Amino acid sequence: MDTLLIKCPNCGAPVRRKKGAHFAKCEYCDTEIGFDEIKEEAQVDVLRDKVSTLEEKDHVVTTQRRSMKSWLQKRNIFLSVIGILSFLAFFLVGISTGARAADDPLVGAGAICMLLGTMGSVAGSFVLSSAYPDYNIITDKKESKLKKWFQLVMVCLGVSVMAALIAFLVITLIIQR
Repeated sequence: MDTLLIKCPNCGAPVRRKKGAHFAKCEYCDTEIGFDEIKEEAQVDVLRDKVSTLEEKDHVVTTQRRSMKSWLQKRNIFLSVIGILSFLAFFLVGISTGARAADDPLVGAGAICMLLGTMGSVAGSFVLSSAYPDYNIITDKKESKLKKWFQLVMVCLGVSVMAALIAFLVITLIIQR
């Protein structure tokens, strides 16, 4: 906006003042008006604009934080499910009776858990990575969904290996007793 409207202190008529001007003349009563107090008002307007901009940025950051927190919670639940399925798969196969694998229901149950865990790792990582917030406030950059999918698959692999190791340790403790 190049001009500001103020009221004439003499007659109350609107007076147009160009931004940066220090005086103007009322078109109705010819009163000259000095703008020192208007300069302060303009500074207040500038500060209001800055505060408004900061509030908008704060709102965006708050929204991004909520979005990231929600995504991280979903990721943690997903990884927990993958870990539990992997643990169960190795544990059930490990405690099987040693009979023919085709006849042992524990081996079958372990195989189903492993299949679900493997399929869940790939498909779940795809679904989870597609829900990843477009902008990561932690790294302050936009991240690729494909890269996020690959990272999630690799983390699932690590979780599965750790779950298998824990299952092995638990089985070893059970057998030793």
